[in-house]
Amino acid sequence: MGFAVWLRSTLVTAGRGAHNWQCIRPVTTFTAPHDPQHQEFPVARMQLLVIRHGIAEDPSVVAKGQDDSGPPLSKEGKKMMKRVAAGLRELVDEIDVIGASPLLRAQQTAKIVAKAYDDLPVATVDDLLPESDPPALMNWLGQHSTADVVAIVGHQPNLGLVVTWLMSGVKASRVDLAKGGTCLLEFSESVSAGNGTLQWLLKPSLLRRLGD
Repeated sequence: MGFAVWLRSTLVTAGRGAHNWQCIRPVTTFTAPHDPQHQEFPVARMQLLVIRHGIAEDPSVVAKGQDDSGPPLSKEGKKMMKRVAAGLRELVDEIDVIGASPLLRAQQTAKIVAKAYDDLPVATVDDLLPESDPPALMNWLGQHSTADVVAIVGHQPNLGLVVTWLMSGVKASRVDLAKGGTCLLEFSESVSAGNGTLQWLLKPSLLRRLGD
């Protein structure tokens, strides 16, 4: 049995291979609270691929005069993300839309992933900036309600908050994504806070192995 086949067959069992899984801390309640910002939109089915940017250069050693888009991916980070993207392609056959934070490290990560998926265009999404409020992302997601698979590339703490909020309705991060780490949420009937189901969450090391 090939590694990709084995991984596909075992991802449904969350207890196996614990050293390859990111930590998901328990949430005290899974009842979505009343929230004036709460939004939802109907879908037949949507999968949301959540990707944290790769390893970036140390900001303290980046050349002076660089704009405010932040440090770029390091040489190691680019190499890692190419292998992660190859691994993602083994797990997720197609991506319809990909959006990324405007910061350089996220844009570069998204372009590496997009290249693995036939050079998809990358949309810039300001609501994926590190300190963005999770409900703000709903406006952009709603524009792509007919897509089967939507990918987003961003930063912590925002991505941890987004994933937890979409799974539970709670605005507190219970998901720890390493740089280059990825998770997949699935929605049926509607995309809304508390309606997302976590399909898998993987460290970059396992995705790299899958792509080799």
